[in-house]
Amino acid sequence: MIVFTNEHFTFTGNLHSWDDINTIFAYKVDLFTFDEICMDIFMANGNYLKIIESTDGWHEFLNKLNSRLSISDDWYDAVVKPAFTTNLTLVYDKEKRTQEVCEVCCYS
Repeated sequence: MIVFTNEHFTFTGNLHSWDDINTIFAYKVDLFTFDEICMDIFMANGNYLKIIESTDGWHEFLNKLNSRLSISDDWYDAVVKPAFTTNLTLVYDKEKRTQEVCEVCCYS
């Protein structure tokens, strides 16, 4: 469950500042009969959060995320189409780096 305030959100019992978000990737996981959208959120302290669309508060989280970080809506279509493929997509990067650079920084 995700709980929100104007400056923070709480996920898995931990308080996180919206301002501490450095990079966000979205992608799909193939669960055989359906896909689930996931977000990896990389924080300023070096930690990362994985939030999945079945998490309570997912849709409100996306709305808050869009308003706090001014994220464009085109990421969603890039992730969901085509079905049953991962479609790793850079949603946000505080430093405005390319997806390729962010992948190396976040996943290596």
